[in-house]
Amino acid sequence: VVVSADDSSTVITWRLQDGQRESKFQHAHVNSRTKADVKISSLSFDSSGRRLLTGASDGTLKMWNFNNGQCLKVFHGFGEDEITCVAYVQEGSNKYIAAGGWNSKVCIWEDNQQNKVKVLRRLEGHMDDISCMCFCPISTAAVILATGGYDGEIVLWKLDGIMKGRLNAPKDEDDDELSTRNLESLIFIPEKHNTLLALRNDGKFFVWNVVNASLSHVIRLGHKKSAMVRSMC
Repeated sequence: VVVSADDSSTVITWRLQDGQRESKFQHAHVNSRTKADVKISSLSFDSSGRRLLTGASDGTLKMWNFNNGQCLKVFHGFGEDEITCVAYVQEGSNKYIAAGGWNSKVCIWEDNQQNKVKVLRRLEGHMDDISCMCFCPISTAAVILATGGYDGEIVLWKLDGIMKGRLNAPKDEDDDELSTRNLESLIFIPEKHNTLLALRNDGKFFVWNVVNASLSHVIRLGHKKSAMVRSMC
């Protein structure tokens, strides 16, 4: 299935076979004071693909049975800033949810039996807002969480809260003081020697090795300099 969500806090499930809508639920995130719908700003499946995580612009984070719209869990403690990215991370037998956003922090929760989950730990190290994240399973029992910021910096974390390193691309000759450095997307490719791909919205594409924190190479994608590049896959 494919799941989509929108600014009106509506979640829709689609069948890949025929493109037909399978299910729909509304009012996923609602402001507790005004009762207005809140924009859904991030989505992720759990490791089984059976549960959906939704993060919203008011800092709320929920887990759903997306087939029937049942809210399974609410994760507390992020704050009131927008959640821009969320990931379901499994390390050995332990399962976690990670979220980042406009408060420059990464929050970690355990996926346990409770339906109201308090934050397990907060990871502080970014100097700017967080725009994207992905996790890098470097072994069967060890995971690195990579988070990218609006200032172009990538921070590598162990899930126990220890910062493993920072990745900053060197300044290029065509960069200037006004150049945007916002990271739009991070993708991990475990089959390629622990390679982390980072897309910056000025059209530069960085290939990192997360084990030794080294920059392999930079690719200039050839888009117009005035056009912000938003996504890759």
